[in-house]
Amino acid sequence: MKISNFISKELVFLNVEAETIDDLIVDILNKASLVDNELKKNLLNIKETVLKREKEACTALGHGIIIPHGRIENYEDTTVIAGTLKNPIKTIVRNKIEEVDVFFFIISKRIPLSLSPSLDNIRIFTVKPAGTPAEGYNSQ
Repeated sequence: MKISNFISKELVFLNVEAETIDDLIVDILNKASLVDNELKKNLLNIKETVLKREKEACTALGHGIIIPHGRIENYEDTTVIAGTLKNPIKTIVRNKIEEVDVFFFIISKRIPLSLSPSLDNIRIFTVKPAGTPAEGYNSQ
């Protein structure tokens, strides 16, 4: 299954303004809760969980991508929120300062197995050096 199967256009936010990762998390979850009832019903718990997870270890992958996420007990859906930042936010990725400007939030009781291959592809493209083809990538 493709990651696009989990994203609705109502949960894509472009040119978001945020000064910090915490600001981004709070702002995007507030906006998303206006269009997603399951998220709205669990908003406080989701915010606390995602912020706590981000404090434990930054979810930035490098190459401008961050994936804030949380496993929410009794959450009956898988919600993916995507978007871009108007101005990049600086954060620490693998012990060096980098900027993030693309985000994918994943809110779920657990990360669905059908979504794992898509996340693996994101990781492959962010960890490999530029110009190195990812395993399984076919440019044709």
